[in-house]
Amino acid sequence: MENGKAKNRPLARYIAIGMLLGLSLGAGMKNIPAGIGIGLALGAMLYQLTRNKSDKEKDDTGENNTSTD
Repeated sequence: MENGKAKNRPLARYIAIGMLLGLSLGAGMKNIPAGIGIGLALGAMLYQLTRNKSDKEKDDTGENNTSTD
C-alpha cells in the first residue's frame, strides 16, 4: 500500500468493469447499446456506494475530523 494507492478507487475502473458486464448482458439480450448503458450506470452506482462507505469509515476513525477547540 504505497502512498494509499490500494485504497484509491478510480471511477474509470468501475466504469470499465460495468461496460464489460453490460456488454455481456447486452449480447445476451441481443441489444448491446442498452446493455452497455446499463453497465455504465451500474459501474457508476457501485463507485458511489463504495466511495461513500470508505468516506464514512474514515469519519468514524477520526481521520477527517477537525477540532475547533
